[in-house]
Amino acid sequence: TISRKGLMFGILAGALALVLFPVWPFMVKYAIWLVSLYMLIFLIGILLVRLIVYVVCVVLGYNVWILPNLLGDYGFFESFKPFIYA
Repeated sequence: TISRKGLMFGILAGALALVLFPVWPFMVKYAIWLVSLYMLIFLIGILLVRLIVYVVCVVLGYNVWILPNLLGDYGFFESFKPFIYA
């Protein structure tokens, strides 16, 4: 487990990094912006594919829902279980 000193150091370093965000180099800010943009596009893509598969299955008379826990309040790995829910 992480010691209390290590956890406190991590919290303080994270807070200091956030406070000093205005003095970060432009390339670092741009890289963070690009990563967040690509993550948003990826999430919207997953949601659209999931919706299309669900609509097609409902039209064909099946009750299938892919990644039912994706937007729930679960952990990372629990969000992807079960893969197909019937």
